[in-house]
Order: sequence, then structure tokens, then C-alpha cells
Amino acid sequence: TMYETLASYTHHIEAVSCDEALVDITEILAETRLTPDEFANAVRMEIKDQTKCAASVGIGSNILLARMATRKAKPDGQYHLKPEDVDDFIRGQLVTNLPGVGRSMESKLTSLGIKTCGDLQYMTMAKLQKEFGPKTGQMLYRFCRGLDDRPVRTEKERKSVSAEINYGIRFTQPKEAEAFLLNLSEEIQRRLEAAGVKGKRLTLKILVRKPGAPVESAKFGGHGICDNFTRTITLDQATDSAKIIGKATLNMFHTMKLNIADMRGVGIHVNQLVPANANPSTCPTRPSLPSGHFPGGSHSVLDLFQVQKAKKPADEEHKEG
Repeated sequence: TMYETLASYTHHIEAVSCDEALVDITEILAETRLTPDEFANAVRMEIKDQTKCAASVGIGSNILLARMATRKAKPDGQYHLKPEDVDDFIRGQLVTNLPGVGRSMESKLTSLGIKTCGDLQYMTMAKLQKEFGPKTGQMLYRFCRGLDDRPVRTEKERKSVSAEINYGIRFTQPKEAEAFLLNLSEEIQRRLEAAGVKGKRLTLKILVRKPGAPVESAKFGGHGICDNFTRTITLDQATDSAKIIGKATLNMFHTMKLNIADMRGVGIHVNQLVPANANPSTCPTRPSLPSGHFPGGSHSVLDLFQVQKAKKPADEEHKEG
């Protein structure tokens, strides 16, 4: 996939969508002494070879400029927006190409006689903040000049791990519910281990048939109309152990004193996550991509260097968003 190809070169990747990513290539250019255009061309060729799909690449000194350059590079090309060309390029861009400018803001800008970034540059910071508020006004002032200090976020912090079943839950005895909770705890352990985290705060969520609701829902096996019951506990220390999670879950379950026959859904949620291993080399600081491309770091860097045969000295450091 596209992400597997990118991860074979660098881990400084921010996922935007299934077919778009932001990549900081500063370090890899310094290591390989490739130019931004040489690197972009090599990546596009490999993505085409691996996926049979065309890839467009935009190169700029920040995220805003890189994404604008990508728009110019489509449908199947690459465009390097160099620092000396930014002023002329940005002035001609429509304000609708700026992040955060939707129909409502576009309408208001049009009423002020503003259609392009060049038009917007005539507005003072104070005027923009008066019209759009302090934060948005500052954003518009900076973006229309090609200024953007947003970093490439290589990972989005995971807030919780959960497992929940709301279909086919029909228990007749307490021991059936207890066995189910223990099995769900084992699934939670697998998911925590897969995510490389442990959790300290546990929440048990139970759906119970609402009094007066049909015993069986219109959808076979569905939970129907239910009340939601929860219990939460904070452990002494973070864990990924099914045994510990299962024991705590059963304790919470027993305090609920529910009618077993009316249970329709069961879920366990784990929050207050911490890395399973505090060693920085194993903490999850890379994008959530297939692990087969991670061991050994960017192992394709030297291969790329050999393929490209790039010997040009790097006069300056480059960044790409």
C-alpha cells in the first residue's frame, strides 16, 4: 500500500486519509543527499510499481504549501514549491484553497471583496480578527502569506481500548454472564498488547432491556430498547492482564445486581493508557502502519540512494509536509 511504501523510507508520517499523507523528509534528504524532487520521483515510481496507482506529490516548506503544491501536481505528477516562488504562487490562490475556509467564510470574504490570497493580504491582522475572531483572523493572516507552523504529527494519541458486544446477548444464568465477561477480558488483553499499551481505568458497560420493552427486538438477536448501566474503577497500576481486568470486571458486575435474563449488551473500556514498555526505543512513536516495515528503521534509505544514484551535494535542509 501507499503507507507501507512511505514507511519503508521514513516514519515521519501523518495519515490524512486512506490515500493522502504528510511526510517530513528533512532527515532522509540529509542522510541520502537527494534533492526533494529526486526523492519524490522515487517514491512515486515505487508506489506505482507496488499498487498500480498513480501518486501525486507536492513539496513545500510547510504543511500548507505542500498541500497546495499537491493540488497543482494532480492528477499524476509532482510539484516543488520553492521558497523563492512562494510569494507569487500564494497571491494567485483562491481563498477557498486555504484550510478552514468553507462556504460560510467564503461568502463573508466575498462580501468584503476578497477572492484570492492576494486580496486577503491587504487586510490587516486587526481587521481580520475583528471580522472573524482572534484565532481565525490570525490563521487567515498567516495562511494567505504561506505561513504555517503546524508540525507533522507522526501519531495521534490513543485514548482508550475497548471491546463491546451488543448482539446476540441472551443469558439465563449468572455463570454464563461471568464466563462471557472473562472471555471479553481476554480479548481486551489481546487488543492492549496489539496497541502496545496498558490501562489503569476500567469501565464496564451493560445494556439492559428497558422495563416494558419487548423481550425480543424486531431485529433477531438485537439489543432492542435498553437502559445503559456503567461502573468504573481505577486500578492501583496500569495493566494489560486479562486476569486482573477480568477480576475487576466481575467485581463491578456483581455490584450492579442486574436481572441476567434482561442483559442485551456487554462492553469493557480501558482508559488512562500508558506505553506497555517505557523504553523510548519501543514506545509507540511511529505511525500505525504494518509492523513488517518497522524493524531496523528506514531500511530502504540506502537502497533509494543506490537506485537514484544521486551525488549532488545538499546545499540546504528541506522539509516536506
